[in-house]
Formats: sequence, structure tokens, C-alpha cells
Amino acid sequence: MATNKQRFSLHDFRLSAGHADARDLYVKIKDSLDKEQWNPEDNEEYEDGEGNVLNRRTYEGLARQGLM
Repeated sequence: MATNKQRFSLHDFRLSAGHADARDLYVKIKDSLDKEQWNPEDNEEYEDGEGNVLNRRTYEGLARQGLM
């Protein structure tokens, strides 16, 4: 799966009003991208015999209950 995460540097924000603004923007974008890390429990998908797509947590919960 492709990710939106790219490497940023302060030079990417050289048109900002000032160094402090550029640094704050860099930190904000970096933190936002760090939160988008791959989480298999939330992002991994399973398909049942009828073609329904479920996330891992839901699929395993239904399987434990004998519904899959």
C-alpha cells in the first residue's frame, strides 16, 4: 500500500513568513504524517465467502463467535 509520507525539510517552507513559522509548519505536517502509520488491526482487510470486506478486528471477532 502506498503511503503519503514524504521526507520534509525546512527548505521546503522557505517561502513562509519566517523561520519560526516554517519550523512550526514542518512539525505540524510531520506529526500529522506520523499518525498515518500502517496499523494492521485497523487497515488490514478480509473478505468473507459472500464478498463482504471487513477489517481485521471485525473479521476475527465474528470468527471467534462462529459467524464466519
